[in-house]
Amino acid sequence: MVGVALISAIIAVLAGWPGSHQYLGFTVLCRASWGMRGGFWPVLNRIVTAVVWLGIQMYRGGQAMKIILGALVGEKWVALRDTLPESANVDTASLIAFFLFLVIFLPCFMVAPERLQMPFRVTFVMITCTMFGILGWAIATNNGPGTLLHTPPTAKGPALSWAALYGLQSIIGSQASGCLGQSDWTRYAKTPNAALAGQLVMAPIAICVTVVCALLITSATAEIYGVYLWSPFELLHIQQTCLTPVSRAGTFFAGLGFLCSQLALCMVLNCVSAGMDLAALCPKYIKIRRCGYFVSVVAIAICPWTSAVLLALP
Repeated sequence: MVGVALISAIIAVLAGWPGSHQYLGFTVLCRASWGMRGGFWPVLNRIVTAVVWLGIQMYRGGQAMKIILGALVGEKWVALRDTLPESANVDTASLIAFFLFLVIFLPCFMVAPERLQMPFRVTFVMITCTMFGILGWAIATNNGPGTLLHTPPTAKGPALSWAALYGLQSIIGSQASGCLGQSDWTRYAKTPNAALAGQLVMAPIAICVTVVCALLITSATAEIYGVYLWSPFELLHIQQTCLTPVSRAGTFFAGLGFLCSQLALCMVLNCVSAGMDLAALCPKYIKIRRCGYFVSVVAIAICPWTSAVLLALP
């Protein structure tokens, strides 16, 4: 994982260098290799990617909202009867929570991107506390981190090597869009080298720490519940099957941390970046704020809760 984090960091630095030193954004850089007209293709490609990811992140934000409502409302919400058919690929509670998340998310477009730094700092503190809080609870409840980290690989030889390569490709691929678009953000840096510390040091550390915490949490909770829970939302949903006061308080604050995290991800990685790209394609008609509402509508239209979209993710 350290190697993956370093590779992503190097790509981010190289992609962000023209922005921090020549103030060239992603849309301008595309024309250097694709030409004046051909440069529209990679920009359009990134817009489509941003729309798909926005739908997925909004759905995850809805899952965080579902957890918060479960903690606040209690048994009536957790045991809410599902009135949707199985072909919908979503239950009633998740769909309601999804649209409630949109009610909170859409007004965020009224805030200018340059004013989002302080809210994002608060969000970083909240999600960090959430992650270590879940880690501490899992290890304390299980009286240890579990045995997953000491379990030998089930594959050997070429099969193990190819599995590692597929995992490497999957992780880097999921981060590629954000890394390649670094010049859109580094061009606003106060000094040419202001972004290097975050790209080369803090980002790899954050990635590695998050992965280690995820492995420890999954390992510990596997011995508690008898199943590997790789999604924190699944873990919190299971925890709400026993709604004690402690469980409700813990899942509420954990859900709140994930809710703020999803709001930040939707804004920066999807709406603002897609707004920059669309504004470059149609500067006369589209602004970043208008683009945010537009891509949100399209992201809802793709029905991100469907298994076809979710399974397409690395």
